[in-house]
Amino acid sequence: MKTLLIALLLAGRAFAEPFADRVVSLEIGSGGGFGEDKMPGVVLGPPHGGGPFQGSMDTLSLGLGGSIVLEFTDNVIVDGPGPDFTVFENAFLQDGIVTSAPFAEPGTVSVSADGIHFTAFPCALSTPPYFPGCAGVYPVFATDAASALVPSTTPIEALVGVPGGTAFVPPAGSGGDSFDLALVGLHAARFVRIDASMLKPALAGLSGFDLDAVVAVHSLDTAGQPDTDGDGIPDAADSCPTVPNPDQSDADGDGVGDACEPGPPLDADGDGVPDGQDNCPATANPDQHDADGDGVGDACDDCPSTPDPAQVDSDGDGVGDACEQPAPPDADGDGVEDTLDNCPSVPNPDQADADEDGFGDACDPCPDDSSCVPAVTPRYPGGGNHGAGDLLLQWVTPVASSTELPAGARTATMVVVVSPEVVPESVRVKVGRQDLTAAVGPFTPGSTKTFTVPLARRRTAVRVRAFGRKVGRHRPTDIDRFTITIQ
Repeated sequence: MKTLLIALLLAGRAFAEPFADRVVSLEIGSGGGFGEDKMPGVVLGPPHGGGPFQGSMDTLSLGLGGSIVLEFTDNVIVDGPGPDFTVFENAFLQDGIVTSAPFAEPGTVSVSADGIHFTAFPCALSTPPYFPGCAGVYPVFATDAASALVPSTTPIEALVGVPGGTAFVPPAGSGGDSFDLALVGLHAARFVRIDASMLKPALAGLSGFDLDAVVAVHSLDTAGQPDTDGDGIPDAADSCPTVPNPDQSDADGDGVGDACEPGPPLDADGDGVPDGQDNCPATANPDQHDADGDGVGDACDDCPSTPDPAQVDSDGDGVGDACEQPAPPDADGDGVEDTLDNCPSVPNPDQADADEDGFGDACDPCPDDSSCVPAVTPRYPGGGNHGAGDLLLQWVTPVASSTELPAGARTATMVVVVSPEVVPESVRVKVGRQDLTAAVGPFTPGSTKTFTVPLARRRTAVRVRAFGRKVGRHRPTDIDRFTITIQ
């Protein structure tokens, strides 16, 4: 059956694009929302990878605990040899003399054939820095449909501890995090759900899982394909072409769906619901009740009132991490849980935030300036310098020396991470021939600074310079140049 299926996949490629086609549902979590103005297109096309050392900005940030469900409408993901689809986020390796662990904002991936019964891939959210089985870990090398169809086989661990910078050679493949339907006992799927974790709070609008694209490696064009049993899955991809089985469950992975497996359907818990359709296959629950709609029945759900498709229970007490009691982690012991704490690593029970920028005064390097927040992980080094000087100014945005903005843009927002080694009064900002230092400053060492520059012409040159603290006779210098073009 798989030989015939592969031939049909190749035939179908000419018609149906291998990307997700529709956003079924979206929930933005805390700190998310970047890219929401470009929905739904920003998550439906091919990936736009930024390479190994910078994350693409062509993404949607789900925020902490956010979720999204995508549907393939003109084709169906099918179980072929090896991985069947790839989820592209904007993780990146942290660069240096050698590469270090990736900057990852992991999420759990679930799939469904009918949009009702979702099955989660195992995802180790408690095992940094590689978070096995999760999405949002592997850098994206693909930039179009063709380059997105060959999953990477080099383990993420093999990319760490090797020469960085220009000496780094990206391995073959698309990058991103790939998944095999056989691992969760599904023969076909049309829906992909991503649940962002509660890890890695970042700048407002950039927190949580940042979705770029979902691409089917193995798929079948549904146009003109017969569907004998009318279950929504074409015969050529249907694990039971003559018996309705919209959930496409295939528990033993033999290519024959549970609904038409020879002999009576497997029903391990004896509740009258075949295992392939049972949302609690090992626990009797004939009513199949699922209050939180996460695809796991209430009878076996470790968090029956909280969506928890991954069913992670780190301490093995039968209560999932998503709804664990007592109170959530409070790393600084100030009585405010980490996910709500505006200074999660510095005690500040009063949560004072004078400039209302979301970062408490206790950890804000400039508590009276809302454009200045604690240092975050940059996405672009700036370039143009060598040695330690190049690390004085690093950028969250832009992520390249040349940037295009839509027609009608009159300003550009820039976000720079200022090294603790920067001499504060040395920072200079020039836009064209105009010195805007006084207008956009100050720049506080050890902070992230957001500032806006005017765009009076179609093409604007921006130059930002900083000096570092003198070392012997040498004073490190960082000069970053950007060209901003209005389309």
